[in-house]
Amino acid sequence: MDRKRELTLILLGLQAEQSRLTDEIADTREGLSRLAKPTLQPSRPASSPATAKRKTRKWTAAQRKVASERAKAQHLTRQTPGPTKKNGRHLTAAQKKTKSVFMKQYWKNRKASEAEEGKSPKQKN
Repeated sequence: MDRKRELTLILLGLQAEQSRLTDEIADTREGLSRLAKPTLQPSRPASSPATAKRKTRKWTAAQRKVASERAKAQHLTRQTPGPTKKNGRHLTAAQKKTKSVFMKQYWKNRKASEAEEGKSPKQKN
């Protein structure tokens, strides 16, 4: 009889442990699903007072002129053609710089020589 009672108590203990574990698993799943859902952010006004008060930088006419000239110069230097590869390999930065300086001088000299002859650079013969 004692053996039967012992086994019954063990079985009840195991069932209690099982129910405790299933409850813990359910709580964990619920917590994970809560974390997975995006939380709603409180909506804020379109322009907060801090950004409305911030002053933008005012440029003088001279500063605007210098900036536009610099931008034009950068745009033109980016447009100047120059080789980017040699024997199928890309050039290093130093090689590109050397080539671009050389090409700029080459085209400058060519335009000057064609202007002396009276031709425009785009006309051929």
